Amino acid sequence: MFNTVKTLVLGIVTGMLLYPSFSFAQNDWDEYNMSYTVYTNNMYSSGDEVTVNIYAYYLKKGAQFDFKVYKINDIEGFFSRQTSNYSIDVLSKDSINLLSMCTEVDNFSKRMKVEGSSDYYYSYETVTYKPKQKGAFVIRVSYKNKVAYTGFFVTDIGTITEASNNALLAYTVDRKTGEPINDVELGFFLGQKKIGEGRTLGGLFYKALENVDREYAAANEVAYPLIIGRKGDDIAVS
Repeated sequence: MFNTVKTLVLGIVTGMLLYPSFSFAQNDWDEYNMSYTVYTNNMYSSGDEVTVNIYAYYLKKGAQFDFKVYKINDIEGFFSRQTSNYSIDVLSKDSINLLSMCTEVDNFSKRMKVEGSSDYYYSYETVTYKPKQKGAFVIRVSYKNKVAYTGFFVTDIGTITEASNNALLAYTVDRKTGEPINDVELGFFLGQKKIGEGRTLGGLFYKALENVDREYAAANEVAYPLIIGRKGDDIAVS
C-alpha cells in the first residue's frame, strides 16, 4: 500500500540514499534527500490540545505539510490486527489497509518555518490540534509524495493490565482522579482472536486463560494479550 512503514507512535519517512550518475540542481538534491519524523504523545484527556512534533531536514524554504485526521471506527478490528504491541501500523499483518476502518474527520495545512544555510535546511516545529470528540485517531502527515503517520487517544479512562500464564487482570480507572470505574466493557484478544469479554466491578475484571488459549498463543506467536475497554465514547487499549 505504502512505500514505507508508518506507525502511530513514531512516523519516519526517508529519502532514497542511492545516488544516480546524472546531476541535480541544489533544490533537486534537497527534495531527493528530504526526510522527516513525526511523533506525539499517545494519550490526551477530553478538552486537551494535541501536540504533533515534526523534525525535517533537507527541506525547501516555504515547505507546506498537509495533515489529515482519521477517527478509528472499528476499534477491535484495527488494534487486533497490529503487528506489534509497541507501535501501530496502518498496514496490518495480513496487508490490509487499516485506514479502511477509519473515517476522515478533519484536515489542515501548515507552512513550516525553515532555518539553516544554503547547503542544509531544517525545521523543528510543534503543531497543535484541538480534537472535537473523544476516540482513537490517526494523523496522516504528508509532504508531496512522502507520508508519515502518528496517532493518539482522547479519553478519560485508562486500563492497567496484569497477565500470567493462567489469567488476565484488568483494572480500569479515571485518568484524572485515579478512581476505579464500574461497568467498563472489556474485550480480551490474542492477536485477532477474541477470547472473552466482561464488565468491570470496582474497576476490576478477572479473565481466566484456558489451555486452548495458551496453545493458540504459542501456535500464532502471540507474545502479549490485548485488552480493549469501552464506556460510552471513552476507550482504553492495553
